[in-house]
Amino acid sequence: KDIDQIELQQKQAQEQIQQQLNDSEEKMNEKDRQLKELLEQFKQQKAKADEKEEQLLQLQEKNKKQKTEMESERDKTQKNIQDEIENTKDPNQLEELFRKLEHLEQQLKQAEKAEKELRKQLAENEAQKERMEMEQRKVQEELKNQLQSANEKTKDKEQQLQKLFENIEQLKQQQREAEQREQYLTQLRAQNKKLTDQMEHQQQEIKEQLEKLKQQTTDKQKQMELLQEKLEHLQDEQRKAEEKAGDLAQLLQTIKTTNYHNLPFELVNEYLVNRIHSIEKRLENVKQLPILDEDEKDYLEHKIPHLIIETNETNYKMILAGFQVHHDEFNLFLEQIVTLYNVVQKAISYYDQHLKQILKRITLLVKKVKSNPPQYWKQYSETFL
Repeated sequence: KDIDQIELQQKQAQEQIQQQLNDSEEKMNEKDRQLKELLEQFKQQKAKADEKEEQLLQLQEKNKKQKTEMESERDKTQKNIQDEIENTKDPNQLEELFRKLEHLEQQLKQAEKAEKELRKQLAENEAQKERMEMEQRKVQEELKNQLQSANEKTKDKEQQLQKLFENIEQLKQQQREAEQREQYLTQLRAQNKKLTDQMEHQQQEIKEQLEKLKQQTTDKQKQMELLQEKLEHLQDEQRKAEEKAGDLAQLLQTIKTTNYHNLPFELVNEYLVNRIHSIEKRLENVKQLPILDEDEKDYLEHKIPHLIIETNETNYKMILAGFQVHHDEFNLFLEQIVTLYNVVQKAISYYDQHLKQILKRITLLVKKVKSNPPQYWKQYSETFL
């Protein structure tokens, strides 16, 4: 019930804080909209002031140009009047020239007056722009302060809400711990009851077993005798296995690994490298092997005899693992193959020398031949020889 009440309070507090946040946000949005509208008005007024200033500057430039033209016209007219005064003596013409000069002077004064008025308007326009900029800065500063104040209020509300959440979580944690303790006590009670039932059941079974043991003593004695017989049989099997292991160990000690090197490179390369399997088959079929039982044969199968040939590009080395009879047979085989190799080499050497002698006699006979013309036979004999 406390948890439900706390959750209800939490929900109400959340809704209240959320409503306050929404209201604050709406007020801020409204204030922001108003300030944006005011800033937009300031921008429009500033644009109008800039446009008016541009027009005034253009008008001032135009007025300055007209004034310059009028001053030039006045100077020109004054010069003409002076020239005419010197050259003419008609009073009417002089009076007309003076009137024209006065008219130009009046126009110049009006132009100066208009220029002063334009300068005044420009100054007023500039002052108005400065006032508008000051008001704009003031509005922006006010907006900044309001945003800062709203952020601080929002932050305070969030801190309050966070603190409330932490308190609620602590209460929930305490409630969960209390529920866990209650659950643990319930489990202990159930386990105690279960143990009590088991103890009563076991006591009943013990009573029944004690009664049965009295009746089964003879049967147990017979079982003990059978177990004793099985144990003796297992001990006998173990003894036989140990004897076999000892025999196998002694047999393995008779296996030797010997390196056969200093063999002619050509002999090994031509006669032995590609015949390892055949050599191993010959060694397997050798007579006078030790007598082996089936287990020893299975263990040593594909292990002995085992022949490996290694090379370092200039010499061969043969490694044989097997019984002494295997090594004896392999030595006999090597003697036979070396003898065969030597016989073949001697035959090759003999026929090579015999062939060289035949070629030498043919060469002498070819050189003794006389032909006509001699150059063809000489060329033929050189090509032939």
